[in-house]
This record gives sequence, structure tokens and C-alpha cells, in this order.
Amino acid sequence: MQHRITARPSVRRSPRPLVALLAAVALAIAACGSGSTPSPSGPDLPLEGTTWQLTEYVGAAGGVVTVPASVTVTATFADGTLSGNGGCNDYSAPYTVDGETLTIGEVQATLMACTGPAGPVEPPYLAILPKVATFSITGNALELLNETGTITLRFRAA
Repeated sequence: MQHRITARPSVRRSPRPLVALLAAVALAIAACGSGSTPSPSGPDLPLEGTTWQLTEYVGAAGGVVTVPASVTVTATFADGTLSGNGGCNDYSAPYTVDGETLTIGEVQATLMACTGPAGPVEPPYLAILPKVATFSITGNALELLNETGTITLRFRAA
């Protein structure tokens, strides 16, 4: 049995429906994408009661270090106690707030060995906390600053 392939006459169609469809798909994708990454704009979240996730910190050499995506460092301020996870260990510390002044006391942490990508993140993070002097919140972004006004820790709402 032999199959024959025959050419069909071409039909010219208007590109307008296709253009309209592509425009609608682009708008739908843009609308979905705009909600996936929280924006720092909008009403400021409260310091207390919000769980914050560390995104950047000042490293030992003084440069800004981005926290690897596989590492989760959290901070929650509630009832005078800062608590969270440093990437490996749970920690807590007393704190006080007076306006934008933030004083964090001695940090207590569990003593699990910290290996992998969290290993280099946790020690400087826990060391910076007691050096915090002020804070600033813009939308869902929290910045903790030292006494010279240098941003030492950056968080986003978790």
C-alpha cells in the first residue's frame, strides 16, 4: 500500500486573533509573576510578631554576603525575646525596642555541628546580633544597623 502526500491549498488567516491571544497570555503571566516576589512597598510590617528571613549580612571582610537559597535563617521578635534558627542551631536573646533603637542581649544557641552551606552563615549572623543598634522597616523588608548606621543584616518577611 502506497501513501500519497498531497499539498493542501494555503489559507490566509488574519494575524489579529493570534496577536490578541499572545497579548492576553503575556498579561496573565505578568499578573501571576508580580505576586510571586514580595515587594518592599506597601504598608510596613511590624517588627514584633513577624517572622523574618535573613537575605544578606556583612561578612568578616566587611562585604555584603547573600544568604544561599538553600539556607534558612529566621528571626522572630516577640514579648522581649528574639528567637529563630541560625541555619543550623536554634537561638534566642532578650531584646528591647525604644522607637527605632533596638538592643539585643546575649545570644544563647544550641550546639549542633553546622556543615554545608549554612556553616559559614551562622557564626557571623549570631555575632552581629548583639551589635545591632537600630532597625528600619520598609514594607516587608527589615534592616538591622550597627551604632555607626551601617546596615549589617537584611531580612524579608518569611
